[in-house]
Amino acid sequence: MLNNIICSLIASGIWAMIVVIFSPQIIKNVKKIMVSLMDSGSVYVFSSYSDKEFIKDLKYELKHTKNLRICTSRGSFLMDSLYRECLNKKDIPIWILLPNTRDNKWIKIRTSEVNASGDGYTEKAFIGAIESNIEFLHACKGSIKIKLYDCIHIGRIVLTDRVAYFCPYLANTYGEDVPVYKYAVNSIKYNWIMRLFQEMWSVASVV
Repeated sequence: MLNNIICSLIASGIWAMIVVIFSPQIIKNVKKIMVSLMDSGSVYVFSSYSDKEFIKDLKYELKHTKNLRICTSRGSFLMDSLYRECLNKKDIPIWILLPNTRDNKWIKIRTSEVNASGDGYTEKAFIGAIESNIEFLHACKGSIKIKLYDCIHIGRIVLTDRVAYFCPYLANTYGEDVPVYKYAVNSIKYNWIMRLFQEMWSVASVV
């Protein structure tokens, strides 16, 4: 009798384990947890664009990248020595998205946001900076393609074949003062940023 009870308890335990292990809802929840653990966010979060650790990290990635995609607002940082070497390499294909200055609806919005942060940038100066940066890029010797987007200025994106850096533009906050998020290639967020860039590129205007 006792043996039968023990066997019944063991069988019930095994059945319970099978139900738990193979339950669709349990499996779904486990997958969610796994995805969360594997792609919980950024590889690293830098305090700002002027963070010394970020500059060191970006310098390394730019040195080793096989291609480069950049989406930004004014884009004045492109003139920094950090980018100059990469922008003059002929063996690296580079795609750059800058705001379209012909219809400056979005530029007006971003200018008002930057002004609210105390930067004091005028709309005219904003447009002038974009046009100056386009001239600068045309003078570079690298294999650079430039297009102009006509949509909200969401943030600064730097995409290599290994990582993605994303610096979100927040209302009332200057772009240099917000954190920079770094994502590894093939992570969900890297793939999302890559898709966003490609979609913006496909509808952007040629310079």
